[in-house]
Amino acid sequence: MCILTFVTITLPISTDICIMKLALFLKNKTQLLGMLLGAIAGYLYYIFVGCPSGTCTIASNPFVAIPYFSFVAYLMAGLFKKSK
Repeated sequence: MCILTFVTITLPISTDICIMKLALFLKNKTQLLGMLLGAIAGYLYYIFVGCPSGTCTIASNPFVAIPYFSFVAYLMAGLFKKSK
């Protein structure tokens, strides 16, 4: 069984797929960490800065703020990725 499955149902998966998932995760760990921190920052931005009138495109809706900040953090984390 694969440890890195993100589904709730455990399915028997070959070890090759598990190794590929692990390699993909380790290769992009900087950007995935950036996405996680960006999502947290987006939620905090919505909570503390938010726009109660609803006229602000990003700050008025958490379903817009979280993916936006997550995507920007993903791109910014790519700047710190070590090149070969």
